[in-house]
Amino acid sequence: MANLLKLFRRLRLPLIVWACSRIALIVVVYIGLALIPIADGQGLWRNFEHNLFLDGFARWDSGWYFHIAEKGFTNIPNAQGQRDTAFLPAFPFLLSFASAFGREGMHIWGLVLCNITFAAGLCFLHEIAKEYTTPKTALLSVCLAAFGPFSIFFSSVYTESLYFVSTTASFYFASRSNLLLSMFSASLSAVTRVVGLLTVPFSLFFYLIVSAPSNLGVCRFGILRRCKREFPNLLAGVLLGFSLLATHLAHLGFRFGNPLQFVVSQNADGWSKSAGINNLLKAWMPLVNYHAILSGKYYVLGVINSSALFLCAGLMIYGIYKRILPIPILTWALCVLLVSMTLWFSGGRFTVSLFPVYIAAAFFFRRIPAPVVVGCSAMFMSLFSLVFSHWFWLA
Repeated sequence: MANLLKLFRRLRLPLIVWACSRIALIVVVYIGLALIPIADGQGLWRNFEHNLFLDGFARWDSGWYFHIAEKGFTNIPNAQGQRDTAFLPAFPFLLSFASAFGREGMHIWGLVLCNITFAAGLCFLHEIAKEYTTPKTALLSVCLAAFGPFSIFFSSVYTESLYFVSTTASFYFASRSNLLLSMFSASLSAVTRVVGLLTVPFSLFFYLIVSAPSNLGVCRFGILRRCKREFPNLLAGVLLGFSLLATHLAHLGFRFGNPLQFVVSQNADGWSKSAGINNLLKAWMPLVNYHAILSGKYYVLGVINSSALFLCAGLMIYGIYKRILPIPILTWALCVLLVSMTLWFSGGRFTVSLFPVYIAAAFFFRRIPAPVVVGCSAMFMSLFSLVFSHWFWLA
């Protein structure tokens, strides 16, 4: 009991921030659904049309996760050529625990799962930020994550919370020289999002750096000697880190004849049509027209989402320059951003789970009063949450 109380005191700040942000989010979405008409169109479904506290948190890709949890992977294309094999299995697998209760049951379980994993991710974020910055910056980092513009995805039936907690946990345990838990978390990340594959090598490299004896020297022979001395453990860690993804690839190969079917499916016309520099230019070019800006006749959300990618990449470069966090962590986030650059109009969702972004942003805004920074972020959170819950494309 004493240990639990000690743990709660240690984690109370991120948990309080989590609770306040989620209550605020629920209230905003509820009032929005009660006052503003929802979008109407073909294929727009609602699991809880008569319960506005639950309804607004399952939209768009949530339907794919429900489908996979119910029926497994089918690889059957829809009218747009999109296939369920484009998605990775970790989140649908966890959703399937409630598949016996139908979509409503999975909806409720998904909300519980995502919010709990987000709370855990905030705790890991707080611990990492405290270790490398100040307690004030650490708390601001948690606030920016909880009240971030795109934090609606952390409470929606989406993969963002699971990816967030698996990546933060991987680097946290690596910093504590716990290779087993670090690689297990990285392995979970690799079957949650495609870019999660990058978590494995960067977490392993981070483990080697923080665990290298100081008297051996990290930049010279410390890491090499550690690799030689712990080769069996490191090999086991690598195998564990890639084990879940390897299992999924084997499943795809056995069932559909192509272990890389998820790559083929993700390049289907339905998802790849927003990729490429030409689409980015189409979104931004109207902004040189004064009348287009006044009338709003340009792809506003496309500009916002692509801007999120550039801004977060800038924060990572700033973090590397200021050495806010260890280089492996910042380089990992920057590499994820570079991979995500191909799909500009989902940029907000791709950046929301990158925990170093919040630490770098908190450090950057540390001289501005925290209520001002968090308040501005919360206003965007409210706006984007209304967009998402009303069945308009957000990211």
